[in-house]
Amino acid sequence: MDKAQIINVTVSNPAQAFFAPSKSTKAECRILKCTRSTDCDLHTKGQCSCLKFFPDWCPHGSMTCEVGWTARAKKYYSWIRTHKEEYAAVLNKLKGPNNVLAVVGDWVYLPYSHMTRNRDLPFRSHANIISSGGPFLPKDQFTIDNIKAIIDFKPRGYNGRIIEDYQKEEIPKFLKHLQESMPKIFNELCTKYPEVKDKLNTWSHVGRKALLRTITKGVEVVQERTDRTEVWIWDGEYLTSTTAELFFAVVPYSDIEIKIKPEADATIKISDDNQVCSDTIFVD
Repeated sequence: MDKAQIINVTVSNPAQAFFAPSKSTKAECRILKCTRSTDCDLHTKGQCSCLKFFPDWCPHGSMTCEVGWTARAKKYYSWIRTHKEEYAAVLNKLKGPNNVLAVVGDWVYLPYSHMTRNRDLPFRSHANIISSGGPFLPKDQFTIDNIKAIIDFKPRGYNGRIIEDYQKEEIPKFLKHLQESMPKIFNELCTKYPEVKDKLNTWSHVGRKALLRTITKGVEVVQERTDRTEVWIWDGEYLTSTTAELFFAVVPYSDIEIKIKPEADATIKISDDNQVCSDTIFVD
């Protein structure tokens, strides 16, 4: 086994929490280590499944926690400062993952609802009444036939009824991600099981998030507000709108044109499939 490397550290400061904690709440330093970060698709993207709000604990990851002082202690702020300085290189370096399949060391991460209910497949752990399961399948078990078993699976809820959203939503999404992330495997799958392509006939990119800089130039980008719809035009570098509003303008106005240059990592939610082109990079 490779030596575990520290890949992310978070240091809590309860005194600055949005919701006031108990006065007895202590500062904490959470240290995340990984033995396979060099061959992890998630780590390459600055992500880790262990950092989800409800973590999917990776087989290659481990978390330790160092506990500091309460805000009433003299050493409280110096303890926080010392730990932030010590782990500055990895402080808040990673974030939670997008819900997209990924190869993580010896496993394939499959973050799709209800998939781990399939007890015929060797997931790290299977869903039960108190857990959604460990959505990691051994990489050597991510075979064409096992992928077909994932596709054909019809999970049932604890009331015995078939969960229809799995076939309607999760499987088309899984297949699209497989096509994008592992085209060779996807093509092998479709060669052996041509009927799989039918699962993608109704697929739409609407609702997915993508890097703005990679969508089709000249398309409209729509922003829904509570009282109106703003329409922006993307030219590949700038977003321009004549329907957006400028609050606290220096003078009253009757016409407006707003032009902004988004950050390189800005994302949008796809609202029309025409926004998608061969260069589009999705983040979910």
